[in-house]
This record gives sequence, structure tokens and C-alpha cells, in this order.
Amino acid sequence: MNLLFLLTNNRSKPEKVLIPFVLANNAITVGNSVSIVLQMEAVELAKIGEPEKVAMEIFPPLNQLWESFLGKGGKLLVCNPCLRYRRLTTSELDSRVIVVGGTTLVNLISSCDKVIVY
Repeated sequence: MNLLFLLTNNRSKPEKVLIPFVLANNAITVGNSVSIVLQMEAVELAKIGEPEKVAMEIFPPLNQLWESFLGKGGKLLVCNPCLRYRRLTTSELDSRVIVVGGTTLVNLISSCDKVIVY
């Protein structure tokens, strides 16, 4: 199955950040193709050093989930207009994220079996 998780929250709502990363990692482990798209405030998570700042005692910290997700072949995409709105540049981001615009995102959504929004 091809799954897409859309995240719209930043570290101010750690539960809404960590749960989709936990689910995405589990989905890859059982054989699904998984992408995560960071939109709106969630693009801040792609900043170098930001995943280390997101944690809750009942989940692994975001930096571990982030590395696991990418290490398993997950795709991590970031909304370009959302970056521009926040005056973030690609030099500030994890080099493994893929910056995308609306057309790419619409095509990705159209090709997925399920889209889950957080």
C-alpha cells in the first residue's frame, strides 16, 4: 500500500508530530511505501537540529524516528511555499528532505492509496 502522512504541526504539539512518525515507521516495517509531507508550521521540523527538540516520555524522540524513517527508505517532503512564507532556506534544512510545490504534492496525493492528515 502507498501511504502519505501530511503533518501540519511543529514542536509545540509533540503528540501530533510523533504519532505520525511512529505510524509511518511501522507502516514501512510491514512493507508499505510511505511518504511524509511537512506543511504549514511542520516545515520547521526540517530545520537542522529541530528533530532533537521534539520528545514525549511515551514515544521515542523525533530525531530517532526521523532517522529510522529515512533509513528504512521513507520519503520526507517539505512544502516550498510554506518554507518561503517562513523565510527558511534549503541551507537550513536536513539535506535529505525533498522540497516540493503544489503540482508535485497533488500528483503524490493522487497516486496514494491512503492520505492521513495530522
